[in-house]
Amino acid sequence: METDLNLSMVSGDGQSERAGAQLPEPLVVVVKNTLGDGQPGIEVTFSTTDPGANVYPETAVSNQEGLASCYFVLGNTAGTQHVTARMESDSLVFTATAFEAPCTEADPDPSDDWPPFTIYFVTTSSAMLTTGNSVLVEYDPETDTRTKILETEHTL
Repeated sequence: METDLNLSMVSGDGQSERAGAQLPEPLVVVVKNTLGDGQPGIEVTFSTTDPGANVYPETAVSNQEGLASCYFVLGNTAGTQHVTARMESDSLVFTATAFEAPCTEADPDPSDDWPPFTIYFVTTSSAMLTTGNSVLVEYDPETDTRTKILETEHTL
């Protein structure tokens, strides 16, 4: 394997999101040779040591343009958190900020236009799943009906 390869950040650094949530954009790096050409087929490992945080996938192989990426789910503690991208000859660190979600329980006004007495839940095991990993379901206890609201490939 070439040792003159290096990693550069492409996008995803400096994002902010509530503690415990996934950052909205992936963390993307590019593997380049000394001429600045993107290098395909290079394994990049992503990791974090922040409590409760995780990255997926933990290992990615650079594509034809030399790009590799991961998603970052922040830990439950507010503050600065980090992800290290590493390959054999180089590494770099992404930084993200986790903030406390405001507590609206003391506010008696609903924060959304959802109908009262309706229950919403997310599940990763449902016959409603067709292509994704999670589904948001609206449940009306009065009529005992369930309606799929959203399906996503992300685990919620």
